[in-house]
Amino acid sequence: MIKRNLFFALLALIVVACGSNQKNDQQITDQSQITTAEPVVLAIADYSAKAGELVGQEVIVEGLVDHVCAHGGERMFLVATDTDERVKVVTAEDMPSFSTDMEGETVVVTGVLDELRIDSVYLAEWEEELKMNAEQPVMEEGEEGDQDSHEGSQMGEKADQGQHVAGMEQIESYRKQMNEKGVDHLSFYSIVCNKYKIKE
Repeated sequence: MIKRNLFFALLALIVVACGSNQKNDQQITDQSQITTAEPVVLAIADYSAKAGELVGQEVIVEGLVDHVCAHGGERMFLVATDTDERVKVVTAEDMPSFSTDMEGETVVVTGVLDELRIDSVYLAEWEEELKMNAEQPVMEEGEEGDQDSHEGSQMGEKADQGQHVAGMEQIESYRKQMNEKGVDHLSFYSIVCNKYKIKE
């Protein structure tokens, strides 16, 4: 009787051990799939059509630097000769800013595709931010302090698609686009750049 109980206890231990090893193997396999996932190579011509399904994924895009925002150098825009598409690229937090010297160069950018959703709430908050900025006193020449961007607000900077339109005018333009399309939001995509290489 004791031998039989001991046999069943040993058998149960073996089954549990095998099951946990299988689970650990599965977890290791899943993690290795995440870390070894290859970036998706995305042509600028396909950017608008495919960006929505690639949000959160690492992508590689090659294009001609059409414009680098001189204020801070945190944004640049890529174009290609075979399309009217324009790709917005922003620096990751730990990256140095882009240089305006890059304009006209062909670059290969690797980064994570990000989506900015602009809806009525976003536009109302942006409008309020612009009103608050307008109420702040104008600084005298040579005074130190935070300088507003050319868009007039942080929300405007995030929403900038390279047109550099005045904030209130851009807000009205986005509201009009949503009304005309009958949608409750507009999606704008950008690449948060981890690294880039200038092609020779």
